Amino acid sequence: MNNQPNEPKLLDHDADGIKELDNNLPRWWVWLFYLCIIYAVGYMVYYHVLNMGDLQGAGYAKEWCLAKRLRTPP
Repeated sequence: MNNQPNEPKLLDHDADGIKELDNNLPRWWVWLFYLCIIYAVGYMVYYHVLNMGDLQGAGYAKEWCLAKRLRTPP
């Protein structure tokens, strides 16, 4: 690896003559990744652990019953 400040940070390995730079990810990308993880945990807790929201099957069944009631004459 290069330790000179003006040289790019190259990793010690290469594949077919292509060298890889050791760059950090942009901060906004890292924070977006963290937000996605937080959203996924919240989604799992809301729908699967606490059972507060309807899953796809239950939502479909509710919509089907509503459409059936609206379609039939009184």
